[in-house]
Amino acid sequence: MTISTSTRTAGPFTGDGVTTVFPFAYKVFSRADVLVVVKNVATGVQSTKVLDADYTVTLNPDQNAAPGGIITIAATLAVGYTMVASSNIAYTQAVDLTNSGGFYPRVINDGFDRVVVMIQQLLTTVSRSLHFPLSETGATSELPAAASRANNLLGFDASGNVVTVAPSAQSATALQTLYATIVGSSLIGFIQAGVGAILRTLQSKARDIINVRDFGAVGDGVTDDTAAIQAAINYVRTRSGAALYFPAQVASQFYKITAPLTCDGSITIVGDGAHAVILMATGFSAGQYVLDFNLPLASNYYFNISGITLRSNNAAPKGLRLTNTSYVTLKNVQFYNLADGAVFSGGNCFSNNFDNVAGYQITRNTVRFEAFTGGGQYGFSNCTFTGDEGFYLHSDSLTNNLSLIGCNFEQCVTNSLSIAGTVEGLNMSGCRTEGSNLNDFVLNPAVGKSITGISITGCYFSSDTAASRPIQLGGTGGKVRGFNISGNHASVATGAFVTLNGEGESGVISGNYLATATATPTNVQRSGVEVFGNENTAGKCTEYWGNSSWGVTEGTFTPTDVSGAGLTFTQASGRYTKIGRVVHWHAHILYPATASGATTEVGGLPFAVNLSTDSMGRAGARVDLCNVGSAVGVMQGYSTSTRFAFWSPTALTQITNATLSGKELYISGTYFI
Repeated sequence: MTISTSTRTAGPFTGDGVTTVFPFAYKVFSRADVLVVVKNVATGVQSTKVLDADYTVTLNPDQNAAPGGIITIAATLAVGYTMVASSNIAYTQAVDLTNSGGFYPRVINDGFDRVVVMIQQLLTTVSRSLHFPLSETGATSELPAAASRANNLLGFDASGNVVTVAPSAQSATALQTLYATIVGSSLIGFIQAGVGAILRTLQSKARDIINVRDFGAVGDGVTDDTAAIQAAINYVRTRSGAALYFPAQVASQFYKITAPLTCDGSITIVGDGAHAVILMATGFSAGQYVLDFNLPLASNYYFNISGITLRSNNAAPKGLRLTNTSYVTLKNVQFYNLADGAVFSGGNCFSNNFDNVAGYQITRNTVRFEAFTGGGQYGFSNCTFTGDEGFYLHSDSLTNNLSLIGCNFEQCVTNSLSIAGTVEGLNMSGCRTEGSNLNDFVLNPAVGKSITGISITGCYFSSDTAASRPIQLGGTGGKVRGFNISGNHASVATGAFVTLNGEGESGVISGNYLATATATPTNVQRSGVEVFGNENTAGKCTEYWGNSSWGVTEGTFTPTDVSGAGLTFTQASGRYTKIGRVVHWHAHILYPATASGATTEVGGLPFAVNLSTDSMGRAGARVDLCNVGSAVGVMQGYSTSTRFAFWSPTALTQITNATLSGKELYISGTYFI
């Protein structure tokens, strides 16, 4: 039979981690004639498989009519691997024709077929080798002797013949040495994938990233990396817009520094993560900073720090000083075992934002504004504050548009947040306090300072101290104006949720939930402060409206005998509603049996009757229902401003206790205060 195709391979087949059966369509004479090779695409390493160990072969019965068969591999061809099949027929002549022997066509055909198969195997190999063009004659393809080839490169002479070429330094070892020198990377090319990419040297490519290790930093916790990191900072300052990269330190170690790192202008510092990159200030003194950006009053823009932890071994230094800086961004930065975390001072500062900045084992403040008088728009989101006072703004500070969103105040010793200076626009939303030993948000501006435009919403308050005050407004003499405290949850306050200490605060306290039965929205009713829609575990809290001309409050009172007869009413109760200066009240009294001739007088009115100009304030009360048997009138503010008495409306004389012996009266009234 003829061999009608020159194909002598099957594949390559791409691994999918599932398929184990692969077809081939070229003629072989036995199962052993099938060759299988598998390649690791990533490494380029290939291996020849073993028949009946790594794979089996099932041949088609008639190799002439239907050449080939099926290869079944023992394990699935994994993703990342390819497989190619060919034949591996020995280069021998197996046909033996003898005198007077049989001359069978099948034997003759198979003999010719074996020769063709061998030729195809050779062509498969030769087609993948280097060779001269058909039109070229006279070229020498023989390689030089081994002694000539040793430590040299292969090249071609002027006639195109193969020759040996010595490297520039006369040996391959010298070339390797050259690549390791300062110019080595400039001898190696690099081109990025994609249309339009240009050729660059490896040195140019590597200089895209400035790495502290390029300057000798080690990060092993032993080597002093101060000089290396400072040199890297100084260099990156000369590269406008470049970033300084801190790779992860040696596992469980840190970058050791023994003096503050300083920077005289804008910079971007990028680390592999706050848990992977730690700058450890070793042996620092109090008042020093790990990173010190102490700049003169000018336009100092664009400071970015991310993925790094500033830490000390003795809690003496502070973490980061930012003086006269704007457009500052801190992200995924931690301050650990420091006196203060980030300290702001100076002026001409604005548009600074901090995301996922956290302080742990901080002695004083995680964030501190110190004599800061220069600008605003400071935003803190998803930050964690610890220390004696987690967030502190000094009385000498002035800023505007201060925002804290989704921040956590954790185990602060004195106050979670303390503001003693001037803030114009304060927004605190979705924050959480946990375990403060004293107070949480203390807005207490000093004399001559003010905090205005305040919004505290959606916050959760808890404390380790039952007497803790979640929010304190005023107390030192400054002004607190225009606050909205709404939609918060206070879990531990047993007293007032908002403590009003200053003069003339104005704002709204509404929609808050207080998780104890004795908690109240505020400690005092104050003109200009409206309180409504709050609730504790016992129910709805008392509402009042801070404008004295129309504020509303409600409550109860108990009428008592103050006639001098020493009577105890059998039943007595009262309730009132005060709207502005008008009090509406209702009472029920059941007199005991008495023969007392003393004139009636009842105390307990909730507010004093206004008798400052005339006696008209005594009018406005009446007996709505009684079983006395004769008409009974009521005079308010008699004989003092919080008492009332029963009178005969016709005789205009005061009724005696004996007249009301055993009698029941329902009374109502209205008066001005």
